[in-house]
Amino acid sequence: MRLYLDCCCYNRPFDAIFQNDALEESNSIISIIIRASSGNDQILGSTILDSEINKIKDLEKKFKVQALYKFASIYIPYTLEIQAFAKKICEKSKIHFKDSLHLASAKFGNADIFLTTDYRLIRSCKNIEFNFKIMNPINYFAEVLKNGENQFK
Repeated sequence: MRLYLDCCCYNRPFDAIFQNDALEESNSIISIIIRASSGNDQILGSTILDSEINKIKDLEKKFKVQALYKFASIYIPYTLEIQAFAKKICEKSKIHFKDSLHLASAKFGNADIFLTTDYRLIRSCKNIEFNFKIMNPINYFAEVLKNGENQFK
């Protein structure tokens, strides 16, 4: 399974956690990364993720996020095709350009699943057809535990 985790996923384990969902998301993300490190999944990295992670101002958090991000084993460089597809996403929706760049990177990286903790983004993507599923890490990990990976293929 090829997974694209957007930047909020890498940040979540290091956010101040005041809600059960945030704690469950953190645990799911760590579990997903552990699965990938065991060879069960491949995590996609991208120029867009590099840029966003490099903008984290809290140096301790940035270091921790970079440590998780090192588990990305496939890299998607920024291209004009990614930029053009991101612009099309913005034209068809209210999705912010930064988010559309992540979605376009996932598309051109042949992701099977795009993971985000941004519920607004998940809702905004419902009216756009992608060649991958867009899910919250909690839902993805629960489905993998329940049914295995075959349901996503």
